[in-house]
Amino acid sequence: MSADVASEANRIWHAVDTLTSQQRRSKDPAALNEIVRLRHLAVAHLPRDPAPSWPASYRDPFPDVVGQPPEIDACDLTTDALGGAIHHHGCLLVRNLLSPSRVSSLRVNIDRAFAARTGPAPADAWYSPFVPEPGYPSLVERRKWVEDCGAMWSADSPPAFFDIVEAMHDARIPEIVGTYLGEPPVLSVNKCTMRRVSPETFPSWHQDGAFMGADVRTVDVWISFTECGGDTPAPGLAVVPRRMEHLLPTGTGSALVANGIDEAEVVRVLEGQKPATPHFRPGDALLFDGLFVHCTGTKPGLTEWREALETWFFTPSTFPATYVPLAV
Repeated sequence: MSADVASEANRIWHAVDTLTSQQRRSKDPAALNEIVRLRHLAVAHLPRDPAPSWPASYRDPFPDVVGQPPEIDACDLTTDALGGAIHHHGCLLVRNLLSPSRVSSLRVNIDRAFAARTGPAPADAWYSPFVPEPGYPSLVERRKWVEDCGAMWSADSPPAFFDIVEAMHDARIPEIVGTYLGEPPVLSVNKCTMRRVSPETFPSWHQDGAFMGADVRTVDVWISFTECGGDTPAPGLAVVPRRMEHLLPTGTGSALVANGIDEAEVVRVLEGQKPATPHFRPGDALLFDGLFVHCTGTKPGLTEWREALETWFFTPSTFPATYVPLAV
């Protein structure tokens, strides 16, 4: 990195740190928008040096767990626990990743952001559609598709995005996930999403790697803001709690979308087991990568909506060209 590039990177990060410290005390819409813009600019100055022997070898921390995601409390979350769980079980369920007060605050943010998007004014501080720098993909058409699915990109609500990044750092997620991935992680506008899911939603089995790319190094931190799954009246997740080593065939049989997986294929990889449908409490999280097979967990009789946060962390060296990055 040249001296000029290093100087510019230091300037950007200094501005991010300064504005972030100020906004913890007093939220200013212009400053919050500027933080999102600066995090986008900062990506160009991140190192792109992939770990030479990634992925690392991890032992199985949960050798007795079969047919369900392994579980730990947030205080026990480490890189070894994450890596071992993903590489042997496909995922890791982390209880209490966010505190009740943090969940309550973030749910208020979701409500305000969605209300601002559909309100009489075209935009306000809680809804400000992000515009990437020249050279990055346009977000307009994809944004419409996300909205039609009942979701919203977190970066389109700078106050909500600010609190999400703060929550992730307080939970040590960038540090732990970055160590696992072997690079300083980045977010994307496209895959950091606040979601509202209807009890009538149709499930679609999938692996996110089918549309992000099989070689992308990534971890999703999916956090429920609603009690859901299990025997609750709100849809959670249905999952195949085992490690997949490759992408499964898509767009065949009962698959609802081009990147979806036929239910017969899901039955095959389950090898006689049933899909797991964990019970999530507000603040619980499921961590997994792009090979993990899952879908929305639906069943007859559901009556409640589910709110959740989907936050994918990527490596700069394998970041998908079709996405728009944000430094974290």
